[in-house]
Amino acid sequence: MTDAPPPDSHTPLPPADEDVTPETPAPVSTALFPPAYQAPVTADVAAPAAATEAPRTRWAAIIWGAVFAATAAVALWVTVSPDRRTALADWTVNLSPPAAVAYLALVVGAIALVAGVVGVARRAQRALARRRSGPMADAERGAVEA
Repeated sequence: MTDAPPPDSHTPLPPADEDVTPETPAPVSTALFPPAYQAPVTADVAAPAAATEAPRTRWAAIIWGAVFAATAAVALWVTVSPDRRTALADWTVNLSPPAAVAYLALVVGAIALVAGVVGVARRAQRALARRRSGPMADAERGAVEA
């Protein structure tokens, strides 16, 4: 008795004695997934003026990175020494509720201060870019904003 399946049943693999030829895949319908748009490649003779400017410095990332680095340095300084960890634990346990609220307000104020410094840096950077771009760009910007 053989273990071969009957010829009319469907198995995922063909029998070993048949010649296996790869089938060509059926064309895929692109109704749900249209082909990606490919923009025509053209050589632009007149390069835009913005291409010659240096990239902007991301001051927000620099300022927030410095704040987080300082916070991490203080946390590392406290956690490295067992004496400092014990002193921090004692101070935290003995903290009164009004003092805890005051320290929480101090932290929120520090975050607001850093956000304000970031906003001032962004405003200064935009003003400097406006001065560098000249009066023509200011007239165009005023027409767009109006």
